[in-house]
Amino acid sequence: MAEHKQITNPHGIGFQVRIKRMGVEHQRYFTYKDWGSKKRALNAAISWRDQKLVVLEKSQREVGYTQAPARHNKSTGIRGVSRSLAYCKRSDQTSLVYQVHWSKDKKAKNKKFYVGEINTVTADDEFHAFRTATTFRREYEACAMAKKPFNPEKFKDWKTVCVYGE
Repeated sequence: MAEHKQITNPHGIGFQVRIKRMGVEHQRYFTYKDWGSKKRALNAAISWRDQKLVVLEKSQREVGYTQAPARHNKSTGIRGVSRSLAYCKRSDQTSLVYQVHWSKDKKAKNKKFYVGEINTVTADDEFHAFRTATTFRREYEACAMAKKPFNPEKFKDWKTVCVYGE
């Protein structure tokens, strides 16, 4: 196995991710059996680790442990994908949103993945939205490189249909 920070293979049946921040350990285990193969388990572990690091970095900034500039608060580390909060006056609710920036016919476009109301969103909901948004962006980039048309319709039912995977 190639070197992956915070990811180990302690028992030979899966990958363990362990991240420690502000004295709290966050961990999750990805078995080959649950994910269907060793490669899928590793990809899931890497994706979970990357998303968890984004969430933990944001929470550290909120409590003042780091001094990142405000302009970086929306960054996910993936080009063209941002994470933000959207406030709706009508419903008086704040929603968590992942937004993907792309272009069609030389016009700027964006696709928003509304995760849900910020007080009820689970980590799994947010992780699903993050992976969907990054998949959207990667597929767009692949189509652009191959000079093929990109069809965003595949992502229409993203909350109920998993569009990412192996």
